[in-house]
Amino acid sequence: MSINAMADAAISRRPDYPPLNDLPRTITERAQASSSDSTPANSLTTAIKTLTTYIPTETLILYVAFIAVIQPANGDLSSTLTIRWVAFLLFLLFTPFAVWITYATKMVSDKKLMPLNPSYWPWWEMSAGTIAYISWAYGLPNSVFAQFSWYSAPLAGFFVLVTSTLLGMLAGLFQQPLKATGNTVPQ
Repeated sequence: MSINAMADAAISRRPDYPPLNDLPRTITERAQASSSDSTPANSLTTAIKTLTTYIPTETLILYVAFIAVIQPANGDLSSTLTIRWVAFLLFLLFTPFAVWITYATKMVSDKKLMPLNPSYWPWWEMSAGTIAYISWAYGLPNSVFAQFSWYSAPLAGFFVLVTSTLLGMLAGLFQQPLKATGNTVPQ
């Protein structure tokens, strides 16, 4: 899914959003909370939504586009290794910020106070998105991690699937109701 879906999942845990004071408890409810998709829930759609909710697609798209731009014409990736590591780290830092800014934008657009205090932040989604970003960056062709002798492309692909699955499974353990940031913004 996307950072947008992660923000929707965080919003679903706030007591001031419908259904009021009703935290998504089942895997199906968590999948539905992260998607405005009207597809009827069944075992396949639930499994796919659970697997894909914590993929920060917006960050990954930007990262992949940047990496494509800096590809050397001669194919010698070692000449761009430093800039690729800098890009990896910048997008790593950008991912939790992107989740927070999307969440905060949704709060403000719904006339709620901006969640400036860290106790109101969607920590699970920020962390899960960051972990997923690392996993997906690890699994990309010509990953910056390929410079290490322990790197394996087939293992990286498997790692991406395991990470995505585990994040979906762990959501129920780590998601807690989010505090409302107070009253709505005065009209």
